[in-house]
Amino acid sequence: MNGIGEIDLIVVVEEKRGIIESWFKEYFYDYPGRKPERMVGKYDENSNPLVPWVGELHPIQLAGIVARRLDARFPGLNLTARADKLRVDSSDVIQVGGATRMPYFCSGCPHNTSTKVPEGSEALAGIGCHFMASWMNRETEGLIQMGGEGVNWITRSKFNGNRHIFQNLGDGTFYHSGSLAIRQAVAAGTNITFKILYNDAVAMTGGQPVDGPLSVAGIAHSVRAEGIERIAVVSDEPEQFYSGEFPPGTTFSHRSRA
Repeated sequence: MNGIGEIDLIVVVEEKRGIIESWFKEYFYDYPGRKPERMVGKYDENSNPLVPWVGELHPIQLAGIVARRLDARFPGLNLTARADKLRVDSSDVIQVGGATRMPYFCSGCPHNTSTKVPEGSEALAGIGCHFMASWMNRETEGLIQMGGEGVNWITRSKFNGNRHIFQNLGDGTFYHSGSLAIRQAVAAGTNITFKILYNDAVAMTGGQPVDGPLSVAGIAHSVRAEGIERIAVVSDEPEQFYSGEFPPGTTFSHRSRA
């Protein structure tokens, strides 16, 4: 923290709770010598709301906050007015001619077909790139936190006659915390089919490998251990799987027949 004596203002920008802001304030409270004159974040120096607590922070949204602070230091640049113009004419900032398209699955991704449901059925979305199925006319809706997939249906099913629903669940999320949601659905006796979408990658953030060992057979044994009796493996190449590696009663089908 060399040179802290030259700083008189710290602006902390962070999404959701002001965790780092609190750490800074606690640190400087006991810091010997000159401290920053002001530190603002979720609230300004007059206790007025500044950086939002909820939602995703957008650069255009933050431009005005930063511009007003800089205008006080660099008068004559008219930064606040320029930032306000961005907010009014934001479409001119983000529009790129010929490059606008609806996000969709990558070419060859199994989710492109595995997120479809039989006619008359419905599905719930989950955390992952497969959430895009919710705007593809695939009778898919909903939003839930990672690892909570299907939990919202557990309570809803108590008031709708325990209707059936499909729940999309990525393999990375399954390994992270989604298996707990499956355990809860079994414990509650919920009429739900989890579609564990296996592509061996954390695709929504760039295609990193899933943390830890994961395989289709391993997932099948894991859900059987949680009490799942009906297990179906659906693939473009079902012949690639050896039934002896799976729990008894597991079925194998081509995706075109699912």
